[in-house]
Amino acid sequence: MTINIGANDAFLCQETTADMCASPAELEAVLQEIQANLTAIYTQIRDVAHYHGLLVALTYYSLSYSSPAAEQGALLLNSVITKVTMAFGGKIADGFGAFEGPSMAFGGDTCAAGLRIKLPDGTCDVHPTPAGHLLLARAIEDVVGALPPK
Repeated sequence: MTINIGANDAFLCQETTADMCASPAELEAVLQEIQANLTAIYTQIRDVAHYHGLLVALTYYSLSYSSPAAEQGALLLNSVITKVTMAFGGKIADGFGAFEGPSMAFGGDTCAAGLRIKLPDGTCDVHPTPAGHLLLARAIEDVVGALPPK
């Protein structure tokens, strides 16, 4: 079972606070909320559904590896995801690293690297392109191994 969770909570904080969730108190509250949500989900999976197979959490990529703020935001989110997942016996797939290398040829810009969906105005959505999805899938395969085709 793989899971990817948390970024929407961070985006919501950015959209609903005057300083775009930049204050330490707001940031800490979002990280605590993500930790609580992920703990609740894993508790349901492990203790209620009695699933004891492999859990894999995919860490988030940075939207820009040339922006210290964007990179730090992803790393903070990933630290919470990693901590909670490991506490439930899960493993971590490195989505952050999967986008980092390929984006470096484009100055750390994941949009210019073609890893995020291009919008009509030339900017990019936060979601990955098929090429980005492939990199993220490979990060998961690095953890679980390649599955045979069905």
